Amino acid sequence: MKKTGNAGPTPKLKKRFQRLASYRLHRLAGLSDRFIELRYRRKFGLRTPEVGIVAVVGASSPLSFKMTCIETNLEKSKVSRVVAQLLKKGLLKKREDPADQRSFRLTLTAAGKKLYWAMYADAVARNEQWIAVLPKKQRAQFVASLERLTQHSQKLLEEEEEEEEEGKASATARRTRSV
Repeated sequence: MKKTGNAGPTPKLKKRFQRLASYRLHRLAGLSDRFIELRYRRKFGLRTPEVGIVAVVGASSPLSFKMTCIETNLEKSKVSRVVAQLLKKGLLKKREDPADQRSFRLTLTAAGKKLYWAMYADAVARNEQWIAVLPKKQRAQFVASLERLTQHSQKLLEEEEEEEEEGKASATARRTRSV
């Protein structure tokens, strides 16, 4: 990177990342996450991971632990801790998973369902407020583009995970040969 003395990169070079669509999307996601965290903590007394779990379980109940992790995009350990908190708050019920005796299925309690529908109504209103900045014509196009980018990102993630696994396997093979 071109530097100007000890002052660091020139302003022109500094802004390169900020022009990338992926950088802008990441920034938008961060702003949205922060807004949601503040709003749901204030209105419902929940943090973002709790909101995510109530939302996915409410939409797809009963939901296995594994699918809860996938749908919320959270690590198993995090989901475990948050599920324990939601069980304590009386918002979730946990039942054995007949398909996997080592796992369990989650459903919402009556209080959890009431909360889910209140959160959903708030999310719909918030979504309308958020997307209102776009002309009506662009809204459907924007949502379709998000879906397409999400599907493509999932594919890229899977490819990256495969490469990581191949790299680990190669490293293990190299260590085994050198022993």
